[in-house]
Amino acid sequence: MKTIVITMCRGKRTAAVFEDGLCRMLVPEPEEETLVGNIYTGRVTHILHNIDAAFIEFLPGKNGYYSLKDHPLLKLREGDEIAVQVARDAVKTKEPVLTSNLSFAGRYTVVTTGNRRVSVSSKIRSADERNRLKELLSGCAGEDFGLIARTGAENVPSEDILKEVSALREKAEDILARAGSRKPHTLLYSAEPGYVRIIRDHLRDTERIVTDLPECRDTVRQFLMSEAPECLSLLTFYSDDSCSLDRVYRIDRTVGEALDRKVWLKSGGYLVIEPTEALTVIDVNSGKYSDRKSPDDTVLKINLEAARESARQLTLRNISGMILIDFINMRRQEDTVRLLEELQAELRKDPVKTVLVDVTALGLAEITRKKIRRPISEIF
Repeated sequence: MKTIVITMCRGKRTAAVFEDGLCRMLVPEPEEETLVGNIYTGRVTHILHNIDAAFIEFLPGKNGYYSLKDHPLLKLREGDEIAVQVARDAVKTKEPVLTSNLSFAGRYTVVTTGNRRVSVSSKIRSADERNRLKELLSGCAGEDFGLIARTGAENVPSEDILKEVSALREKAEDILARAGSRKPHTLLYSAEPGYVRIIRDHLRDTERIVTDLPECRDTVRQFLMSEAPECLSLLTFYSDDSCSLDRVYRIDRTVGEALDRKVWLKSGGYLVIEPTEALTVIDVNSGKYSDRKSPDDTVLKINLEAARESARQLTLRNISGMILIDFINMRRQEDTVRLLEELQAELRKDPVKTVLVDVTALGLAEITRKKIRRPISEIF
């Protein structure tokens, strides 16, 4: 079971997710408030057919990148007004990414207005459960909306899922109705704070939510009363002045470790994590490890521990894009198979889509991880 802590760390409001005594995820709020999830009425300012893109002004003087390739059915012209959602914040010189495939997430499902298909989270492995959810959602999808069953929908009673779908569709219909009569740059929908989204995503297996910030307590209570009143008892307000909440859970120390390029393993081995412009490289080293076992067993033990810790670090640091892990070379083929199975199992725990693509000819494990938020190294 998980504990979610919301407090101030290094001057930033930070949500931390703990499981089995370890911090698995850090979600600090950047100084510049994220726009991801917000929905605006935008105006098309430029269309560049050579790159299949349009630029849409969604705030005064602020344009966003809109992929025409991702919206093939929508024929835009300059001057058109359209409801758009911020899918990704601006990164360095790149504009924010916008989409007209609006999405509204609940605990069990996501209602979409552009992608009208019905799909089920790939993390739900049971064929019977996948079929149940797809059949259930297919019965309530329409021409204007698509539906996605989230991982949290697994084994949830049908009536609970249908009730949520109805509420999300009502919200989507209301926003789309208002969009047609609003001026450009109008904020149609303000996304919830990051810590609320973290709570929604992890609520099913959370045993405690604790914060020492009154405004966060009030927001979380309102969210729980609205979507999960049976979980109100999980919320605790921390008010001990003798020891800060940050110190109780050692969040500042965890942040410091997550910003360090070297990560020590319990065995005495260590990882070196090197982000570059194109990709992130994780190098596995035996370090101080010493054991009387055979060299092959020693290497396997270090690599297995490195696989578990590497997967944790990807989530903790929010590393995205292409990742290469250089494990210590192994001679036995069965050891390589076991290592990849362990790595695959750990990557499946990541709430963000993470794929073990292949092992290169040089023995490097190649991974891709979807970009959702900025890495914590850019925020702290």
